[in-house]
Amino acid sequence: MSEPTLVSSLLCEDVLPSSLIDGRVTIYRVLFDLSAARFPARSYRLFSANFWRGGRGEYADRTRIVTPSGLVSAEAEGAFMAVPQGHHVQIYRFDDLWLPEPGEYAVEVYRNDRMLLTYTLVVSAETPRDETSTAPAPVKRSPNGDLRPDGHLRRPLQREG
Repeated sequence: MSEPTLVSSLLCEDVLPSSLIDGRVTIYRVLFDLSAARFPARSYRLFSANFWRGGRGEYADRTRIVTPSGLVSAEAEGAFMAVPQGHHVQIYRFDDLWLPEPGEYAVEVYRNDRMLLTYTLVVSAETPRDETSTAPAPVKRSPNGDLRPDGHLRRPLQREG
């Protein structure tokens, strides 16, 4: 039996699966990093999208997000039916993702019980502004206004507590 190939995996702010038969997905704001003013923090919501190709039969798919300390912050799993020459997108939603500390978080993708891919989500602490300075912070703008004054993408993070 041939096994499906993991073509790619990514974290993003939102995913819109097509309601048509074509099986296409729209990915919104791919995430490579997050930042928070204080820790522990929580990310309001993010998605994982795993793209599979080929294979034959039923398979389990699992995505884990692991903290720099080695704790599992979030985990989601499901199953899909692989068909030769076909493709499948497995989408997971992570609400209130726990971010206990800054650092490099590992995103792990498994087929059945075998890890096929690991990549990094960098979580950093925002640099506080010097409150004694009277000069305004420089503002970096993107066409859609998504950048904070420090140049990082805006993400809805809340302090845990």
